[in-house]
Amino acid sequence: MVDAVRCAVEIERGMVERAPEVPEERRIRFRIGINLGDVIVEEHDIFGDGVNVASRPEALAEPGGISVSRVVRDPVRHKIDYAFEDLGDQQVKNIARPVRVSRVRDDAARPPPNRCRCRTSRPSPCSPSFESYSAAVKERQRRWPAR
Repeated sequence: MVDAVRCAVEIERGMVERAPEVPEERRIRFRIGINLGDVIVEEHDIFGDGVNVASRPEALAEPGGISVSRVVRDPVRHKIDYAFEDLGDQQVKNIARPVRVSRVRDDAARPPPNRCRCRTSRPSPCSPSFESYSAAVKERQRRWPAR
């Protein structure tokens, strides 16, 4: 989970750093939601509580922001240099209980740019370079092609 939060921060930073001359109103800004939960993978689709819950923090994130569920925040908050802003309990569609959501605050620490901390042999979206991000997207599309 630590790597997931760090990667999300690197993705958001990379989107800003890759084209600093682009005016703010024209920049591509992702919203990222992170959750830990069961996911069911079937041929060309993924579903389950893990997917449903992760999509809600994503919707609560600001453009260029990252939101996480409590199940992610609690184990990682003392292991990384980012602060978390509690957004409280949120009702989640198709989930009976409310989900506690926090916003990741990247202003708490600024490690050197262009340094991915993910430990993976796969193409990593953590790299600020657009080429690495594109490779990760293509790999995902190869594994789970659209119907």
